Amino acid sequence: MKINKLLVIAIAISLNTVNAQENNESITINPTNKAGLLDGSCGNDEWDAATKIDMPGQAAIYLMHDKDYFYFCASGKTEDYTVLDLYIENAETGQPHKFHLSAQMGEAVRSNNDWEPVSAKWKLKDYAGFWVPYSGLEDVENRKGPIFAKGTHRQMQISRKKFPGNTWKMMVGLSAVSHEGEGDLTFPKNAKSDDKSTWGRFSFSKRNKTKAKESHYFGQKRPGLIPEVFAPEIVKNAHGVSFSPDLDEIYFSARKNDEDASIYFSKLKGNDWTPIKRANFTNGGKKEELYPSVSLVDNRIYFTAYDSIFSDEKIWYVDRLEDSWSEAKQLDSPINDDIVFYINQSKNGDLFYTSISNGKMYRATNQNDAFPEVQEVELEFGHHGFISPTQEYLLVYARNQEDEKRKDFDLYVSFKSKDKTWTRPINLGDEVNTKAHEAVPTITPDGKYLFFGRSEEGENGNIYWVSTEVIHKLKPAYLSTREHGYFGQKPPGLTPEVFAPGIVSIDGRFEGGISFSPDLKEMYFGADDGDDETQIYFSKLQENEWTPIKRANFTNGKKKEELHPFVSPDGKRIYFTALDTAFTDEKIWYVNRLEDSWSEASLLESAINDDMVFYPNQSRNGDLYYFNLSRFKMYSALNRNGAFPETSEMGIEFGHHGFISPSQDYLLVTDRNKEEEGRKDNDVYVYFKNQDGTWTKPINLGNTINTNFNEKSPSITPDGKYLFFGRDERDIEPGLSNIYWVDAGFIQDLRPKK
Repeated sequence: MKINKLLVIAIAISLNTVNAQENNESITINPTNKAGLLDGSCGNDEWDAATKIDMPGQAAIYLMHDKDYFYFCASGKTEDYTVLDLYIENAETGQPHKFHLSAQMGEAVRSNNDWEPVSAKWKLKDYAGFWVPYSGLEDVENRKGPIFAKGTHRQMQISRKKFPGNTWKMMVGLSAVSHEGEGDLTFPKNAKSDDKSTWGRFSFSKRNKTKAKESHYFGQKRPGLIPEVFAPEIVKNAHGVSFSPDLDEIYFSARKNDEDASIYFSKLKGNDWTPIKRANFTNGGKKEELYPSVSLVDNRIYFTAYDSIFSDEKIWYVDRLEDSWSEAKQLDSPINDDIVFYINQSKNGDLFYTSISNGKMYRATNQNDAFPEVQEVELEFGHHGFISPTQEYLLVYARNQEDEKRKDFDLYVSFKSKDKTWTRPINLGDEVNTKAHEAVPTITPDGKYLFFGRSEEGENGNIYWVSTEVIHKLKPAYLSTREHGYFGQKPPGLTPEVFAPGIVSIDGRFEGGISFSPDLKEMYFGADDGDDETQIYFSKLQENEWTPIKRANFTNGKKKEELHPFVSPDGKRIYFTALDTAFTDEKIWYVNRLEDSWSEASLLESAINDDMVFYPNQSRNGDLYYFNLSRFKMYSALNRNGAFPETSEMGIEFGHHGFISPSQDYLLVTDRNKEEEGRKDNDVYVYFKNQDGTWTKPINLGNTINTNFNEKSPSITPDGKYLFFGRDERDIEPGLSNIYWVDAGFIQDLRPKK
């Protein structure tokens, strides 16, 4: 098997820690109050508290700790095969240790100038990890060409008792066979596994990262789909907001008391923001400074500076020093051949800006941190363009194009097409644009929030912010696998909507229990056409069109009913419930994926099926969750290399039809409403996992989700973005029982505060 994208990762640290390390300072590892789940994904919210380091080639490193463990996660590009090697010195003995994580796991120590295994592979002591999942052979007959799951992340946890002290010396490096031309990367520079003097020092911080995260954005409550004024008592008369990648610094331009435009800033120190100060980057060399843009790829701030408006606007920059900024310099690039302003940068380092000279948008590709060439971004209209971190879309503002009588400015978005051209700019709509002026858009480094200015004619106005979901939902279906992935439906907001009415949700039919494949190109759901027998139906996305909905008939008539389908996280298996008589013989069955079909159905060989059971579903790491009808309790079964030999009761207060979140941080269940006496309808509840593995008290999802009808059969999409559930209104309108969906972002807001 030819593996052309192989990452070998020890640890890698971004440039903003290089200066500290070269000055013999430690790299800080953030604390966490959540254990890092070994589920093959650094993107789950338990890693939010981690020290994150973005690396070239789309790789990233996450480090965090609690009082018992050091947690580490390394991610690469979607198609990467990642292999981890982590080197740590034992401070007491001076002996280096190496931890290896690929399709195997093992530990070695350095002795006599060679690495010697501590024990046989898989005999782990004081550490564990998520390795590269093995999924078969290309040549089964000759047992050649192993196939490994692409895109999974390498994770490791190491007991802090294994190595003494609160500061560990570790080797830092990243190498690859094919890594976007980056070649080998090491930190510190030229670090070597056989020379501990070249290794870096990492300290376990006592800083409360969770509290620090809450302090981001000046501690402001995060907005939803309705724009809100941002920090009105702090950021005044401002425009052009930019945050550092770690969100611990804010820079913006403002005019105070009719003075010239200047750049101001504040930094998060501990859990408090410093007083707002003027930056004065050019130290009076230029009359005005504005539109700061903190680089996403290096330690730099780009900005516009000039003496006379529409005359000498140029792009300048400062580089980060230890705790300050360098002397400002004009950018040496053809960019500055014209009168230009409003510079910003994507994650790959490309610069985007507006040329005042000809009123057009331009892009300068990043070539080893230089910008020798520029090219026009061909848009129908718009200026003050801001590129999204991934270059998925470009924001601009322009005079309202929909009503020729209007003279106010609105915000527009242009999406990048598959052929690299840009769509006609789309108005962000009434949720964002008003008859006032909306201008100067920016996107936060994590892509979550849109910032912009809003002002009436002749006024300074305020900075507003809003979830970027207002942008994503405008993406044309032919460009968006996300929208294709949900049967071409427009994604919902925070109010539940009927899913695919007339196609999946059909009045007069009972539907419930829906599941999507990980790539969102297949959909399976249960439906009863009125004969009191539920069957599984499916459709597939082929060449941007969904196939007609058909019955699956997995058991080929062996069982009378099939329901509760669940596509496994790797997409290679579907678990489902099958039975002949209700409350008599419900069992968990499965089918395996063949080339273009599914295998013959098999009864799951596991202790799970010793009882009557139903509603199976899995977390990302393969653990299986289900409801035991015989005992009327929720159970789970740990994934043991694809088998489930042991089961355990979950110990929750109440609930059935339980569905685990992809990262296992919360569990949804259905049960009778507990808040009002006399109600007999079912509601959906959520349990959150505590740090010790127990579950919180059940929390009702609230009146937006739950009504006086029966809400049931909850499920979460593979990407964790949407909650699906059934709403049974048959007591009011016989036969009306449809599938609803809603943005799942609100669920985390229900988590109890500590």
